[in-house]
Amino acid sequence: MAIQLHLRAGVLAARAGDRERADEYVQAARELSNESDPPAVPYYNIDASRLNIDVHWCAVPVEAYDGTESVRRAERVQVHDPQRPERIGHHHVDQARAWLLHGDRKQALAHLNAARRVAADRIRYHPQVHATVRALADTDARVTDSLARFARWAGVPV
Repeated sequence: MAIQLHLRAGVLAARAGDRERADEYVQAARELSNESDPPAVPYYNIDASRLNIDVHWCAVPVEAYDGTESVRRAERVQVHDPQRPERIGHHHVDQARAWLLHGDRKQALAHLNAARRVAADRIRYHPQVHATVRALADTDARVTDSLARFARWAGVPV
């Protein structure tokens, strides 16, 4: 439980603009995981896995609007687990946001499509997905066919 609380606190600290504190929370979660080797999913909606720690480590910068750092971190971790498609999907949603902030719209859409492939039911109506699709559409002079298809699937008017 403590691991999950540290991860949530890290995201909240990043959203509040305190990146240093956010990284400290994620590091504390990692240390707890290394010390005790807890069950990955001890309770419903609690995920103390190393995968989830890596997902949060990559998410913290994007929550603080630093897409470049989030992309850099994502290159350093392996985020793959067929038993946790919702975590993989959420990682791709975070990376779509990171790539959009980083300035690579093509990669942003590629990550949205990757999220759709692994966890369609979890991401279709996700508010961050909708916001990312709208941001992609708003900054395009012309909406691409692939973005239009994704937006239609997610129910986002463009």
